[in-house]
Amino acid sequence: MLDEEHVERFAPFKGSAYTAFFISNLVVFLIVLFVCVSALVFITAITVPALVLAPSKLLDPVLLFLGLVFILALTGIIAASWYTREFFKTFIYEPRKDYFFSRKGVVTPSYTLIPYKNIQDIHMEQSIYDRIFGLWSMKIYSATFSTRGSDIIFGLSKKTAERLKTELLERMRGVKQVVD
Repeated sequence: MLDEEHVERFAPFKGSAYTAFFISNLVVFLIVLFVCVSALVFITAITVPALVLAPSKLLDPVLLFLGLVFILALTGIIAASWYTREFFKTFIYEPRKDYFFSRKGVVTPSYTLIPYKNIQDIHMEQSIYDRIFGLWSMKIYSATFSTRGSDIIFGLSKKTAERLKTELLERMRGVKQVVD
């Protein structure tokens, strides 16, 4: 278990990163909501003509439809909030003595250990979405099969990303000098 100093130093998400991740989760849930609502509209379009014969019952399907949309939207917002909060609790990275460690995942947590001698390259990336929030991602490429060739640390400020990259490069040089 990491102490609070390590968690503060190596838990990347603060402020705008939290907001960005919440918004991206909310967008995913809203897309799911859109698909569900589209299905409901299709079903309603099929059933409404049948109700034309009984117009007094037309209000019932409309209220049911609006109620379902409200419940789905509320569920999406609650789910996005919960997932974002839980993800930030579980995502942590740390350069350790002989390897780089990262832990992420809410439902299926994964742990990645990349020995410094196996790191091949480090890229700092910034997507359009990251630029909106002033965030950076760092992709660490390795020759380690168990990491599937890379690990991504996202939600970093530029200063933190540069500091982490410098620290990893120094550790890589130190290991490779001893090995050579």
